[in-house]
Amino acid sequence: MGRVTVFGSVERTSTDKLRASSRFALSSTAFAASAFVVELFFIVVIALVTGVGYHTAFYGFIGSLDQYISIGTLTGLIYAFTFLVRDEYSVESLLEGHRANGRLFLVWNLAFVSLAAMGFLTKSTAIFSRGWLLLFYCVGLVTVIAVNAALQRSLAGLIERGVVRRRKLMIVGNEEDVARLEREISDGSASVYVAARAIIPEANRDQASVAAVLENAAANARLLGIED
Repeated sequence: MGRVTVFGSVERTSTDKLRASSRFALSSTAFAASAFVVELFFIVVIALVTGVGYHTAFYGFIGSLDQYISIGTLTGLIYAFTFLVRDEYSVESLLEGHRANGRLFLVWNLAFVSLAAMGFLTKSTAIFSRGWLLLFYCVGLVTVIAVNAALQRSLAGLIERGVVRRRKLMIVGNEEDVARLEREISDGSASVYVAARAIIPEANRDQASVAAVLENAAANARLLGIED
């Protein structure tokens, strides 16, 4: 990794690979939006497939495609927005496994409870087959768990290949702490990369010298667009 000293004790690091990949890589916001759309898409598809399959098997006709799509979309929006508003589609959240299977189960049930409440209030529950809704619930739950697992397992590889952009990180501390943290995130699969360092000297570590280092670090963070 190349190293360029700027503003005294603040160092900026970069590699050609990181510069090249960041030009076209998805930002954290773009990735979160993509994950949201992917989950919504799969939920709508499962609603459509289970609706057609159930009605064909038991009634001999495919039923209303519009109804399947509308129920799938409504369920998917309730489910996905719950995670979106809590920032649980973020790269960091997925890498750290915040969306455990138990949480997926809870939110999936919340989506169906909300769906049932809206059906009761609009007096439209009799329109939909209970058998299809039960099938949609079961197959949909398995699907969202599988999609979440696929997102978590593929994310590190997407980051390493430069498909998802890493956030810029500035490390502030003594040389030993900075070196230790860099080793922890140097495997290429972390959601951040070290764009700059601010070394606080061990010798003559008085308040004035520390304040000067931190002031330079803040200035360079603004200059380099540091995100963490």
